[in-house]
Amino acid sequence: MSCKLWRTTPRIAQGIRRIDLEYVFPSGRQALAFAVKYLGLSRVHRIAIPEWSSRCVVNAVAAFATPIPMREVLNHHIQVDAVLLYEQWGWPSFKHHYPEVEARFPHAKLILDYVDSADVLSRQDLLSDVAKSGQLALVSLGKTLGFSGGGLLAAKDGLVHAPAPMQETWQHKIAESIEFGHDAMFDYVTKTYVTRLPTILSDQVMAGDCWSAFKEEAQARRNHLALAERSALSRHWPKWMFEALESEHCAPGIIPLLVSASEQITVQKRCDKLDIETACLNFNFSDHPLKLDYRPCLAIPIHGEMDEEKLNGIASVL
Repeated sequence: MSCKLWRTTPRIAQGIRRIDLEYVFPSGRQALAFAVKYLGLSRVHRIAIPEWSSRCVVNAVAAFATPIPMREVLNHHIQVDAVLLYEQWGWPSFKHHYPEVEARFPHAKLILDYVDSADVLSRQDLLSDVAKSGQLALVSLGKTLGFSGGGLLAAKDGLVHAPAPMQETWQHKIAESIEFGHDAMFDYVTKTYVTRLPTILSDQVMAGDCWSAFKEEAQARRNHLALAERSALSRHWPKWMFEALESEHCAPGIIPLLVSASEQITVQKRCDKLDIETACLNFNFSDHPLKLDYRPCLAIPIHGEMDEEKLNGIASVL
């Protein structure tokens, strides 16, 4: 079985706890876009976003406000109305730096992006912070549980209701994009504005206990993470990453591999042979959202679809 960077088959768990469909957004992108609206922000407001943010993130923020990369904000002392903080690939990296973020942006609202974090709904410390501070937290069912999509938005009083089905304006834009073959527009409009849940996603959400599924996925990730820690895969990790491993709140789905160009080629060849997807991406090796240290690395999946034997096979070539 192939292993992609993010989980692709749905994890369905037995149990009695269900997430009501009224709280489920069709995608994490839509949950983020709605978070911007929920905070009362519009085009005149500026939002600091992480460096190397995906197109999905940029589009979601830009749908209603003005995104600015964090490095530009810091270098040019730009005042912003909100800050998007991201646990990259599920690595807990900014909780201990809230005071400094709030001191640097005293009037900004915080949006916490946990779309890659499988343990987010079980973290009482996180949910408590959200409840006390009025922050917003984003959760992805697609990136963590392998669903066909799905996003959640947590606020002070709990999960936020997803909005009613889309307005006629966006139905018209979709029809127009189909008529003229504008694939990019169709993708943008449907993933950013359409709020009706696809049947397949509704079925996946209602098929089992999502809370238990998150718990199972988080444990599988921790098992793989422990294996990676004991191997050469972790040899260039900074101190904060090893400290994060000691916390029960650490369940990333991807690990960064910092190697030479020749080693990267060797690892990629082994991954190709094992049918494991990798990618050269930029990872912030600093755990501080205001002290950036992005470096290119090889992203290796360790989510629940990874096989321990395959992970050992990758480590063996280093």
